[in-house]
Amino acid sequence: MVSRRNLVNELRDANASESDTGTYVQALMPIATRIGTEIFIFIVAVMMISVGTDDFKNCPVNSSLPLYLIITGVMYLLWLFGDELCNIICDNACAKACYSFANVVLNVALYIAGTVWVYQLWGSVETTDPTDAENYCSSSVYWISFANITIITVILLIELFGLVLCGLLICCWRCCCKGAGDESTPLRSA
Repeated sequence: MVSRRNLVNELRDANASESDTGTYVQALMPIATRIGTEIFIFIVAVMMISVGTDDFKNCPVNSSLPLYLIITGVMYLLWLFGDELCNIICDNACAKACYSFANVVLNVALYIAGTVWVYQLWGSVETTDPTDAENYCSSSVYWISFANITIITVILLIELFGLVLCGLLICCWRCCCKGAGDESTPLRSA
């Protein structure tokens, strides 16, 4: 995440360097996209925390789901504001690295726990009949948890696919293109 000082500098630089309105708007698009994304994540985090606290006792089938929503919402807020706070509080690179490592470990553990808690209930959870105490979970708690885990899984799969594709492209480039003028290259045309 880019700190607020960098965001202000980017805005200032875009304003100073571009005299044409079209180019100025083009320079602002990535900045506006970042701000819009951060606002969206903030709204989602606040929604997760409020749903988790409002329906804390409304998921007897798995009482961990409302807690999962609260902790995930707090982690999203830490992700948004934690880097800036660490820049203010942390005085050396080791402390910043420890903060980043702890953040990654907590997020991975939370993702794994959330995945187990949400997907083990698939097909057996009851979200409409609160009298079925054995299988009931508030629809907002279950479906927000389900959507969050599913979206994170899809994003991780897209990133994994991108990494594999990038690795294949690098491998092909090294094998086929790098030695085009080299006598020892097996794919050299005669």
